[in-house]
Amino acid sequence: MKKLVIYSCVTGSYDKIERPSVQVPWADWVCFSTEELNDELWQFRRISTNSSLGPILQSRQYKLNPHLYFPEYEYSLWIDGNIGLSSEEIFHIIEAKMSEGVLYSGIHHPERDDVYEESLRILMGRREKASSLRKTVRFLKKEGFPEHWGLMENNVILRKHNDPEIIRFDELWWSMLKRYSHRDQMSQSYCLWKCGITPDYLLPEGYSARNHPAFTYRMHGPVYVKGKSLKARYQDAVAALRVFFYRVFLNSL
Repeated sequence: MKKLVIYSCVTGSYDKIERPSVQVPWADWVCFSTEELNDELWQFRRISTNSSLGPILQSRQYKLNPHLYFPEYEYSLWIDGNIGLSSEEIFHIIEAKMSEGVLYSGIHHPERDDVYEESLRILMGRREKASSLRKTVRFLKKEGFPEHWGLMENNVILRKHNDPEIIRFDELWWSMLKRYSHRDQMSQSYCLWKCGITPDYLLPEGYSARNHPAFTYRMHGPVYVKGKSLKARYQDAVAALRVFFYRVFLNSL
């Protein structure tokens, strides 16, 4: 069995794959994409542009199910398309985790440790429908999922993906994503908790892919940095009101 596959998925113009500054001979690189890659490092695997899942779920399909696509590898490292590897240190960390037999290792969320607070932030950023978030939060509360259990930023994930425990976890996570919020951080912590998997972390607390020298990080998609227009300020105010009323709703569940 091969040791490690490093993989990602980019669809449309949302992201362009980052080329790493460092490589190791014991890892293969695979990118699932709707657009052909002209890159000697990344092995290109074409995905359909007509998927009924839509671009977000289509990307998550590969992110959450490495056991379906990489049966010949012991470990997989998922990295978002906007993440690059820039230091040999990350490979030393990965090797240590694999030697320890760690099943699942990720990155601390840089700002929060609570999925319920995360739902408010997602709503404020208008990254998900309020109805979908309400449905998800209602389910989590019904299940008794505790506040401040922990939260990961799922842009870097190391998994022993063919282990039965991880397959069970990934299948639950994928089913949650299809049924509830499409924001994967809204269900990942619950699935770890439900499957009895203790979270492990690639980096110390206080570090993430945004500020650790082993990674390069850029914002998803095209970035426009301008002074806020009156319309943008109005939209921020509306978003803040939405969060206020949504917080009231959450407290009533």
